[in-house]
Amino acid sequence: MMGATLFTISIYYFLKFKYSKKDNFRYALMNCIFLALSSYFSPNFGMFVFYFFYEFLIKFNFSKKVFFIILLNIILSAPFFIYIFVLDINFIYNDNKWDIGDNFLSIKHFSNKFHILNTLILFYILPFVYFIKDVFLRKYNSKEYTIIALSILLFFFLTYFFNYSDTYNLTKSGGGFFYNLSQRLLENNYLFFICSLLGFLIIITISFVDVKNFGLFILLILSNPQNTVWQSNYSPTLYILLILLFNMNLNKIFFNLKFIYFLYFYFLSYLFLNLLVRNHIV
Repeated sequence: MMGATLFTISIYYFLKFKYSKKDNFRYALMNCIFLALSSYFSPNFGMFVFYFFYEFLIKFNFSKKVFFIILLNIILSAPFFIYIFVLDINFIYNDNKWDIGDNFLSIKHFSNKFHILNTLILFYILPFVYFIKDVFLRKYNSKEYTIIALSILLFFFLTYFFNYSDTYNLTKSGGGFFYNLSQRLLENNYLFFICSLLGFLIIITISFVDVKNFGLFILLILSNPQNTVWQSNYSPTLYILLILLFNMNLNKIFFNLKFIYFLYFYFLSYLFLNLLVRNHIV
C-alpha cells in the first residue's frame, strides 16, 4: 500500500507536468523521485518509467533536461543494482519452484499474464462501460476493423498456450475473480476465456482513443514477472491507472451522482460476495 501511495503521488506530479504551462521540468523530476520511492517498496512500479520517460521525451526532445532526467533515474536506480550485483541477491534466477527467470521468457508465462490481466481489466472497467458507451458504440473504419480481427487472432493464438493450473496448485489461490469463478461454476476455463476476450476487446477499443493505452497494458503485463498472479497484485494500482493514466474520456462522469452510486454498489456487491464465500473467490 505504501508503494501504491507513492506511485499515485508520482502520477500526480506527472499530471502536473502534463497540464502545467510552467515549471513542468520540476514536476518531471518530482515524478521520477516518487516513482523511484514507490519502486523501493515494490519493484513492479519501476516498469512505468518507460511510459513517463516517453512523455518527457516528447515534451523536451533531446535536450539537457532529458539527459538530466536520465541521470537522475540512473542515480535513483542505484539501490536496485547494488541489491542484484553487490549483495548478489538473485531473485530472478534461482533453484526453487518460485523462479521467474526462465518462465518469464516463455510463451506460456506471457499467455497466462495476458489472459488474467484481460479479466482483471474487465473487472475494474465494467462500472465505467455504460457511462462511456460512446467510446464503444461508434463507427469503426476499415483499419480499425482489421486491427480488431488481428487482435482476435492473437487472442486465440495465446489461448492455446494458456496453462495456469500448475501455478494455481502451488498456492490454491490467484488468477483473479473470473478465473476462480469459472473454475468453481464450470470447472473449466470457458467462462474465463470469454471474459478475457471481452477485456481484450475493450483494451483494443480504448486504444483507438489513445494508442498509449495499449502501451500501459503491455507495461502492466511486464510489471508482474512472477509466476503467480493475485488480483491483489494489481489492486488498487490497476484502478488508479484506469482513472488517472488511461485515456477513456472519463472527465464527464466523475461528478455524476448516478455513476458514483453505481460504483459503490458494484464494489460493495463484490465485497459481500467475498464475505459470503469466506474470501475464496479472489
